[in-house]
Amino acid sequence: MADSLICTTFPTPSASAAGQPVLNRRLRNGAWVVTVGGPLGVQQLPPLRHALQECLAEDRRSLVLDLSATHSAAHPELLALLGEFRSQTAVYAAGAPTALRSLLEGAADGTGVRVAGSLGEALDAAGPAAPGACP
Repeated sequence: MADSLICTTFPTPSASAAGQPVLNRRLRNGAWVVTVGGPLGVQQLPPLRHALQECLAEDRRSLVLDLSATHSAAHPELLALLGEFRSQTAVYAAGAPTALRSLLEGAADGTGVRVAGSLGEALDAAGPAAPGACP
């Protein structure tokens, strides 16, 4: 049997309607891509933390948060949350709306989250894909 490429995807299509921020998570180009949607208030941070922890528990790779489906500014605690994960792996934020991007870029507390304009830019910055990684 020929080697096959398997991409791991964990869709949660009803998540946004249920007030959950994580729309899906998947391995792509050797990094975990976590798509986040809706508002990012303090109530949405625990489910986001849980999803990020699950990713790193499975495979300690870079984390790329696709924030293009968010529609408002985030609670400032998001910076602390992302800083927790930055101590374990590289963390990238991609496609954030203007207000959220300003919060992430304006963080002077050294969270170390790298901000990219698009998912493609973030994946490029995260480094080359491992052999057999999802495209």
